[in-house]
Amino acid sequence: MRILTLLIILNVLICLPSISHAQNVPEAPNGIAYPQGLTNWRVIGTSLRSDNNTQRVILGNSIAIKAARAKTDKLVWPKGTILAKLVRRAMLPHEIPGLLSP
Repeated sequence: MRILTLLIILNVLICLPSISHAQNVPEAPNGIAYPQGLTNWRVIGTSLRSDNNTQRVILGNSIAIKAARAKTDKLVWPKGTILAKLVRRAMLPHEIPGLLSP
């Protein structure tokens, strides 16, 4: 379990720089355009769901980051707050080619 956790953290650290420095972001398959400035958003939180082997990252714009750090109620977010959730299927250790495990 510890190896899986370390692999997931490594996976997130590898994926986030490519997300944050993306240039020509294509339109999503569902037709919803990505918001302007998505490449400058920061991570608010992460989660791992073991029931379907996915890892999720919640991103937010600068307004959302300030609100998330504030010690206030999160039921009402300030105007201009935009949150996004990225979902990625986690690879199990036996699915990674060339991975040697003890």
